[in-house]
Amino acid sequence: MRRKLTPLLLILFICLSIKGQELSNIGKSPLLQVDGGVSLNQIWNWSDMPGSYRQPYAYTLAANLNFSIYGWSIPLSGVYSNKRWSYQQPFNQFSLNPSYKWIHLYLGYNSMTFSNYTLNGHRFFGGGAELTPGGNWKFSVMAGRMQERILPDSAGHIVPAYYRFGSGFKSEYTFTGGNVALSTFYARDDAHSLTGYDSLSVTPSENLAIALSGNFSLFSYVNLNVEYSTSLFTEDTYTSRNEEQYKLMPVFAKRTSTHQYNAMKSNLNYNSPIGSIGVGYERIAPGYRTLGAYTTVNDFVNYTLNYAGQVIPEKLSFATSVGLQHDDLENTKNQNNKRWVGNVNFGYTPVKAVNANIMYGNFRNYTHVRSGFEDINNTGPYVYADTLDYTQISETMGLSLTFTPEGNENVRRSVIISTNYQQATEQQSDNLSHSKNQFFNGMLGYNHSLTKQNLSLSAGINFNHNKADTVKTVTVGPSVSGRKTFFDKKMNTSLSLAYNQSLMNSETQSEVYILRGGIGYTLKERHLFDFSAIWANRHNMIKASRNNDVTLTLTYRYSFKGKAFNLRKKKGSQNSQENLNN
Repeated sequence: MRRKLTPLLLILFICLSIKGQELSNIGKSPLLQVDGGVSLNQIWNWSDMPGSYRQPYAYTLAANLNFSIYGWSIPLSGVYSNKRWSYQQPFNQFSLNPSYKWIHLYLGYNSMTFSNYTLNGHRFFGGGAELTPGGNWKFSVMAGRMQERILPDSAGHIVPAYYRFGSGFKSEYTFTGGNVALSTFYARDDAHSLTGYDSLSVTPSENLAIALSGNFSLFSYVNLNVEYSTSLFTEDTYTSRNEEQYKLMPVFAKRTSTHQYNAMKSNLNYNSPIGSIGVGYERIAPGYRTLGAYTTVNDFVNYTLNYAGQVIPEKLSFATSVGLQHDDLENTKNQNNKRWVGNVNFGYTPVKAVNANIMYGNFRNYTHVRSGFEDINNTGPYVYADTLDYTQISETMGLSLTFTPEGNENVRRSVIISTNYQQATEQQSDNLSHSKNQFFNGMLGYNHSLTKQNLSLSAGINFNHNKADTVKTVTVGPSVSGRKTFFDKKMNTSLSLAYNQSLMNSETQSEVYILRGGIGYTLKERHLFDFSAIWANRHNMIKASRNNDVTLTLTYRYSFKGKAFNLRKKKGSQNSQENLNN
C-alpha cells in the first residue's frame, strides 16, 4: 500500500548492513566502537514568480549511528523532514556478509554474479557463499527469494507477480594456463501464490540456465576467452508436459511452452610488442532470457576486431574496436538491421604541457542526456534529482585538449577545450523530445591557481546546440568563479556568476543570470557550518516576464568517533573494561 507522509512527519528507516566482516577479527578488534553524526539542513526560498512551486521554508534533520562489535559494522540512520514523501513500505532490509579464512557468506539481501547469461547481479533475499579452500578450486552457491508476490488491484494499474525462488551454483578450477568454470542457475515461480484471480496478465515461469566458460593462455602471448550458455525457459508451468523430455537434464520438465536458447561469446587476444590485437565473436539467440538477470539483450550477433597500443611511445596512443553487428537471426522480423559498429580513440601528447584526445564511436549505449546548463541554472537540491529517463545514443564524437603551461610552486594555469557530439535514436520514457535528436556541447575554460594564497580562479564559456526535426535550440553563456580558503583551510569561501541565453530557431527565448556565494567553516574537525546563497534572475521573452529567485541554505554537521571498549582477561582478576582510545 502506498502511503503519503504529510509535512512534519517523522521518516525513520533503519538499514542493518553488516558487510565484509572478518570473523577472525574476534578478539583482535575492540569489543565495541561507536561513531556517527547528525546534520541539520535548512532552506529558505523566495520568488516573485506567481504560483511558485517551491516551499518558502524546508528543513531536513538526519542522523546516523554506527556500532562496531569486534569489527562487525551495524549502521543505523534516520531522517526527519517537513517535505512530502511517498513510499511503498518501510525500508527495513539487512545484509550480513561475514567471512572466516576461506569462507565468505552472503546472508539477507544480497546480489551475486556467476555469469552474464545465468545469474547476473539479480538481488535476492536468502543465503549464499563463496568458498576458496586453497589450491585450485573456488565454489559459489546461493539460494533465496528472487521476487516477492505482488497482488493485482481492481483498477488494473498494478502488474501482478508470482513469488519466485531461485538457486545457483558455480565451480571454478584454476591452473597454470588459465581457468575453467561451470555455473548453473534455476528459478521457478510459485503458481499457487496468485490463486483466485481471473484474467491475470502474467503466467508462472520456470528457468534453468547453464554456462561453461574458460580462459586460456596460449604461448604466453595469446589469450583465449570463451563462454557458452544454454537457457531452458518455460513460459507457463500450467501447460502440459511433453512426452519427450531432456535426456541430459531430466530434472527440468519440458512442457509445450518450454523453449531452449543458446548464447556464446569468445575473444582471442595477441599481446605483441606494438600493442594488443584481438578478435571477438558474440551471438545471443532470439528470445534468450534468464530469471537471474533483470534484462537480457538478445537476437544479435557481433563480430569485432580490437587493437590498443602506443604508436609512438609516450607520445601517440591508439585504440580501436570495429565490427559488424546484425539482428533478426531467424529472419522473422519485418525489418532487420545490419551495420558496422566501432569506436576509435587517439591520445596525443606532443609535449609535456599539451594533451589531446579524439574519440568516435557508434556502439549503442544508454545515457541520461544533460547539458552543463542544467547544473548552472539549478537553484535547488532536488530539481533534476530524477535521472531515470535515459536516451539511446547511436553515435558519439568527442575532442578534448588540455594545455598546462609550465609554472612555479605558486602559480598553476591550465586551458581546457572540450567538444562532444551525440546522436540519439530512441528514448526510455514517454517523452519523445530526445527521439532522433542531435546534441552538441562545447566548453572553453581557463583555471588559475595561486597555491600560497589558497586562491583559485576560473572562467569559461559553455555552448549547447540541440536539433530535433525542424526545431533548433541553442544555449550559450559565460561563467566566472573563485574559491579561497582561510585560517589553515578551516574556512572556505566561493563566489560565482553565470549568464546564459537560450534561442529557438534563431529567436531569443530567455536569458538567465545566476549569482552564487558560499562560506563554510570547520571547527575542531567535527563541527561543520556551511552557508550558501543563490540569486537567479530569469527573463522570459515569450511571456514578457522577468522573475527573481533567492535560495538560502544553512547546514550544520557534527560527526563523532566514540570510545572503543574491550574486555581483556587479566591475571588474577575478572574481565575488565578498558578504554582503548578517545
